[in-house]
Amino acid sequence: MNTIPPLDLTEQYCTIAADVSTAVLEVLASGQYINGPIVETFAQDFGRYIGSDECVACNSGTDALYLALRALNIGPGDEVITSPFTFIATAEMISAVGATPVLSISI
Repeated sequence: MNTIPPLDLTEQYCTIAADVSTAVLEVLASGQYINGPIVETFAQDFGRYIGSDECVACNSGTDALYLALRALNIGPGDEVITSPFTFIATAEMISAVGATPVLSISI
C-alpha cells in the first residue's frame, strides 16, 4: 500500500531562513510584539500585495473571523453556514457575534 508522506516544509524554510531570522530578531529587539511599526508595515505591505486599500493585522485567525463577521454586520437573528470540518473557533466566533452557526456538508 502506498502512503502519502506527511508535509515537510524543511526545504521551503531553508529558502527563506535568513529572512525569517532577520525579521524575528528585529521584532525581538524592538520589544513590540503587539502592533507597533513592524506590524503596521506588514499590514500595509500585505494590503498592497492583495490589492486592498485597507488591511488589519490580527493576532489569530479567531480574531480575524470575529472582525470579518462584525464588519459584515452579522449578528443576532442571522444564520451563518459553515463546515463541521473546521476548528471550533469558526462556530465559536459566529456565536460570539450573536448569530447561529449552521453546520452543513455539501457533497
